Amino acid sequence: MANHVVHLSVSINRSVDDTYNFLSDPRNFSKWAPGFCLSIEETTTDNTWKIQTSNGEAYATFVEKNKLGVVDHYVTMDKVTVYIPLRVLANGSGSEVVFSLFKQPNMSDVDLEKDKAAVEKDLQSLKALLEK
Repeated sequence: MANHVVHLSVSINRSVDDTYNFLSDPRNFSKWAPGFCLSIEETTTDNTWKIQTSNGEAYATFVEKNKLGVVDHYVTMDKVTVYIPLRVLANGSGSEVVFSLFKQPNMSDVDLEKDKAAVEKDLQSLKALLEK
């Protein structure tokens, strides 16, 4: 059985290349998603970064940079790994960022709504940063 998924997006008045270049650099993660990522540092493992969150330490492994706008990553915390699909799409002269939020097994509807609100806030933060 497939998990329930919520697709969240934000339109950004910035070119798809500018948006992708910012979003695909993990060093920027704490700038646009400060509710989740308090700090981030590179590890010795390719494309894997150590994240300090308000709930403790996590690791994020990002896909290789690409020309398709894919910024997917896997976040591992407390031995649980969550897949985060994240895309940057062209939208006229601007861009669209699409974040797919999967309801995890044993996750309540209330917790899903909390995660959804947090992601929406982060996407608005991303928009504000890139439209300055």
